Amino acid sequence: MKINKKNIFIIVLVVIAVLVGLYFLIFKMDSKKYKYTKELKKIASEYYEDYYDRFEKFNYTSDQIEKELSKYKENGRKDTLDTLSRIDVTKTDEILSKFEGCNIHNTNAIVYPYEPYGKKDYKVVITLDCE
Repeated sequence: MKINKKNIFIIVLVVIAVLVGLYFLIFKMDSKKYKYTKELKKIASEYYEDYYDRFEKFNYTSDQIEKELSKYKENGRKDTLDTLSRIDVTKTDEILSKFEGCNIHNTNAIVYPYEPYGKKDYKVVITLDCE
């Protein structure tokens, strides 16, 4: 088989097209994962901070708050997407529509509070089970 400039040009075009296609496929998957992670972190953070506010509402002392939250220091407070979506039942469908293709029972957020156990003293770890 004789290799000429036309054949090389076609091969290069095919390789570039495949690489561009793969790039967009991977980018789209990553952006979807990023979007889901960001949204679930937001929901979990709101839930945790509302949970924290209840302690203040009922006049817990800082020692009492620390005692309650320190229970979750090692293993975290784990909530599934299903649980988090039902916190405000008027928004359940809206929340779940943002996670199309995700298993609501296996997709979860784990909140790890840390010292000094203030309202913003926590980290959120997300586990996605999505197509």
